[in-house]
Amino acid sequence: MGTGGSLRNRVPGSHRKALILAAALERFSAQGFQATSMAEIAEKANVTKPVIYQHFTSKRELYRRLLEKVGSDLTDAIRLATAEHDLPRERLAAGMTAYFKFIFDNRHGYLLLFGSGSRRDPEFAEVITRLELSIAELVSERVTGVHEDQYRRFIAFSLIGMAQGAARSYIAGIPEEGNTGFENSVARVRARQAAEILWFGLKHSIET
Repeated sequence: MGTGGSLRNRVPGSHRKALILAAALERFSAQGFQATSMAEIAEKANVTKPVIYQHFTSKRELYRRLLEKVGSDLTDAIRLATAEHDLPRERLAAGMTAYFKFIFDNRHGYLLLFGSGSRRDPEFAEVITRLELSIAELVSERVTGVHEDQYRRFIAFSLIGMAQGAARSYIAGIPEEGNTGFENSVARVRARQAAEILWFGLKHSIET
């Protein structure tokens, strides 16, 4: 008898779940929800389909959980980066850097959220909408010099929309960056450029 099954059984459940999530993220981001099968994910993760169903009741639950996890990771990255700065310009630059670093480190995750057709499904679109609202609320809280709540939220959504547009341009122009570190990457350059463009417009809308 081969050792593959016994080795697989000795892998801790938490590690198996992480392998499944990583494999599902790669497949879903590349092919979308409908075109990806659980068999493909199982093969990529080196587990059996029954093992996947021990952790997730369905392909739909697996996809939704991935969206929620990636969205939470992105929100946390922006929150932590912007919390360290008090000046608006520095806070904007830090948030944009965190946003592009997330894309650089987790391209599959970003594509899952914004490039894999997730919005075509009402359930998944709702998850993404909640994520965008969460990020907008976070950004709105970080906008200083604006006293009207509605206008502050408007600024937040505008910044998010422009950041997403800049990110799409970056991804379309640079499919992969290889092994270069973030500090020497095109992503870092685009983060700095996007922050400068956004600040040029933002500084005329707030009291600095």
